[in-house]
Amino acid sequence: MDLQKPMFLKNTFFCCCFFLLSAVSFAQNISMEETLAYINGKLTGKYVIDVKKGLLLLTSYKEEMKMMEETILITDLNPEVIYSDEEKALIIKCIDGDKCIERKEYLVEKKNYFSRLKIVTPEDDKSVKGLQKAFLHLLRLVQEPKYKSTETFE
Repeated sequence: MDLQKPMFLKNTFFCCCFFLLSAVSFAQNISMEETLAYINGKLTGKYVIDVKKGLLLLTSYKEEMKMMEETILITDLNPEVIYSDEEKALIIKCIDGDKCIERKEYLVEKKNYFSRLKIVTPEDDKSVKGLQKAFLHLLRLVQEPKYKSTETFE
């Protein structure tokens, strides 16, 4: 009986390790499409985010009316996403403080350039942290060609 107990423990340990390694190896990297779906789901009604050929397109809405569109070359953005408690928004700045963000305002037909992107977020902590991770993931997917991650946003 005592000889069977160590063999049972070895087999149990082996099986646990095998299943754990299998689960890790089958974890899928989070794609750009999944990242955009997460972000747009959290920002429904306020913004629509898209990425095309390395450009981040952020369209702002107010009561279903298109207010403005911001276009940014993602490689021009600092890979840091900061939450401003005062503004209740995520802030992403241009590298070196340059004005890399083109903003078209539709009501006044005006175009300006800015050095930071401001995205007003839902106020719950879980959404803020999830959006922070998602935007950082989005930036890294474009800026770091070999970057991959399976870590979920929430």
